[in-house]
Amino acid sequence: MSAICDAGGRWHDRVKLSEQPIKTSSPGIQQVRRYYQANQAIADVIYDIRDGTAASPCMVPIGDDQVRRFDEEKFKENWQSEDLLVPVLRDGRRVGQWPTIHQIRERTKKQLAMFSSDVRQLVRPAVYPTGLDVQLFETKRKLMATASPFHG
Repeated sequence: MSAICDAGGRWHDRVKLSEQPIKTSSPGIQQVRRYYQANQAIADVIYDIRDGTAASPCMVPIGDDQVRRFDEEKFKENWQSEDLLVPVLRDGRRVGQWPTIHQIRERTKKQLAMFSSDVRQLVRPAVYPTGLDVQLFETKRKLMATASPFHG
């Protein structure tokens, strides 16, 4: 999360600048949405939960600045999505039941099985599409343009 809350309960976006743009933090209260079809992972998109995500998924790949719309052919039938980050604390209090180590292990196996073998291979794996939601990317770009490395 790269936002701070003031005394009035309002959130203010922040970025931490870096000499290497890919290392600059992203603003907002972030969530990751995984898109998949027929138990095959297609892409992960990071978005600000205050904005939500676009109805037609598109993203700016990490380390790029070109908006990419998902291949519409892949999404014609039965595509789904789920948010990956699950809150465990809110306002300092536990939220819901925590999973057991066995449940965590099973979920990990299930999620790994959703990736193609060329993405899972250790030597020269295929690139799995991951990026920022367009709205989050634009917010980040504006903050980077107006931020000074000498003020925080």
